[in-house]
Amino acid sequence: MNKAVIITSGDPAGIGPEVILRLAVAEAFALAPSVIIGRRSLYEKLASDMGIKLETNPVDESLKLKSGVLNILEPPCENKYVYASEPGEASSREALSYLETACGLIKEGKAGRLITAPVSKEGIAAVKKDFSGHTYYLADFFGVERQKAVMLFLSRTIKAVLVSQHLAIKDVAAAINKKAIAVAVESALAALKSFGISAPRAAICSLNPHCGDGGLLGSEEKDEITPAVEELKSRGMAVSGPMDAFDAVAGCLKNEYDIMAAMYHDQGIVPVKLFSHGRAVNFTWGLPFIRLSPLHGTAFDIAGAFKARAESMTECFRIAARLQ
Repeated sequence: MNKAVIITSGDPAGIGPEVILRLAVAEAFALAPSVIIGRRSLYEKLASDMGIKLETNPVDESLKLKSGVLNILEPPCENKYVYASEPGEASSREALSYLETACGLIKEGKAGRLITAPVSKEGIAAVKKDFSGHTYYLADFFGVERQKAVMLFLSRTIKAVLVSQHLAIKDVAAAINKKAIAVAVESALAALKSFGISAPRAAICSLNPHCGDGGLLGSEEKDEITPAVEELKSRGMAVSGPMDAFDAVAGCLKNEYDIMAAMYHDQGIVPVKLFSHGRAVNFTWGLPFIRLSPLHGTAFDIAGAFKARAESMTECFRIAARLQ
């Protein structure tokens, strides 16, 4: 496997390029060779505006990289996005072209580690039908069953795995079933073992308030979550639940559990972000390569103000450099 870490620039109208530049001048950037998928002209202008002195090195798909510089591979398509322009169709098409280029390199075996800067799901969906985010796009591209591409939110204090991912709240209950829970939790425990936790323990969250109050507030706990917990236990996995999210978070903080299994997006991401001091990351387990992303969005509202923080992107790079 090529040891290069590929970093896609995300939506160029957002803060992705800025946090990548901040990563590039951080000590962690020397931990592994890397290549940025983006536009050289954008990075050179942005670096000048930010007062960052950094040499850029244009590369092609042979990935002949230099150390101590920003290796940049430009996608072959020509788009009309201009540095510092507003987000819209041009920036969304650019973001998609970066992702397509990265996937091509990985498919050809030229790299096996990917960090994706944030994109606008709404923006890309306007130019590519049915786009709902990086995770499902990558799963579809590499022929992985969507349910097996599992999102883990990782920080140094709390870790969470999502049973359902980017869904409207009204659609969550229908997505909570025994198989989905078992796949997510089993994948999470396998991931933690790959990180060096030999006997990982998981806290399984409930979906409904008060764990459904015996069915008065919902039957998912009785019908789906408890049977999944029992099955996982029967297969020798250290799992507990279902339990309120508060108890899962408290247990993680007290080192009673190594990860919490959240039934929906915010149930998992909120506690991880709160206790991460900005260093939390998204790790996708189940793909045929390593994929991470910072746990923040495009932040169009502060793009160009040069005040975006890069702790999450830097943590992504540290993890990508460490994993093989």
